[in-house]
Amino acid sequence: MSQVAVGHAETLERAIVNTRRAYGRIFCQVATLGIPYTVLSYESFVLNPRETQTALLRSLGLQVPSELVVIRNENDKHWRTGR
Repeated sequence: MSQVAVGHAETLERAIVNTRRAYGRIFCQVATLGIPYTVLSYESFVLNPRETQTALLRSLGLQVPSELVVIRNENDKHWRTGR
């Protein structure tokens, strides 16, 4: 995980604990505040950018433009360097 690569966590195990804690806090606040949300994975945007963006926009009742946002796989650099 990038947390280990940049020094935010010493081990992968600690990074996983940190991520789980963060998600717990985020979703607790979202629920408390009654904020509507849709969960999408970063990987879905990277692997299927057009389909994911189209599905998200349609689920929100928005028009799908002819040109969508270009999604770059920013995680690829970590896998290529072995981090």
